[in-house]
Amino acid sequence: MAQISSERLGSEIVQILVGEPGREFHLHKKLMTSQSPFFEGAFRDTGFIEGQTQSLRLPENDPDAFELLVHWLYTNNLPDPKKQAAQENGIAFIINFFLLADRVLLGDRVKTGLTDCLTRAMFYSPWETFPLWITSIVFRDTAQNCPFRQLYLDMACQVILIKSCRKRSIEIALAQCSPSEAAEFADNLVANERSESILCDMLESRSDASESVVAIERYQTGFLASKDGSKENWTVSTIPEV
Repeated sequence: MAQISSERLGSEIVQILVGEPGREFHLHKKLMTSQSPFFEGAFRDTGFIEGQTQSLRLPENDPDAFELLVHWLYTNNLPDPKKQAAQENGIAFIINFFLLADRVLLGDRVKTGLTDCLTRAMFYSPWETFPLWITSIVFRDTAQNCPFRQLYLDMACQVILIKSCRKRSIEIALAQCSPSEAAEFADNLVANERSESILCDMLESRSDASESVVAIERYQTGFLASKDGSKENWTVSTIPEV
């Protein structure tokens, strides 16, 4: 680890509790606040409870991903793609690290580096270990026009397309997704491979008669009709939620 000057670290220590029930991290306040406007705002000595207690909770974030962030703060090194690919849930840690970096407002250089890290890690990682279960978290923590979100969706769709158990894979990916998120996912699947069977798998995987199923079913109807030329440019995102 590269040596960090005491001037850059400062002497004050803050506490951050990540995940549930909360893994404790004790970190140098000056280092944290100099790299992140989010932490600078949270620990500013104001009327907010975090500023008074110098303690912050991040219950929705992943502690292992936060460890990667801490490593970057103290070393300026991003995760090694090959090493992450070899770890259980290593790909998920990179994705969660990006989502965390985006939340705490780290610079574009870090997020660009993590995007490259994920792409490289996929070269070393078996496709069957790709974390489809993290789809709803990616939707929750990114904007629709976020390039990282599109990268994740493209990877997830490619994984599903090469798997033999597509129905189960789609079920895992959509488990916690809202109707609009399921529709966006369907758009990406069709964009990756325009296949009637994919849409049938999506319909069958959502057997709870939810709004998502209705949207996908209506999409399937539009897609089948388009094969006969009776509908044009029909996409899931144009279907109103019912």
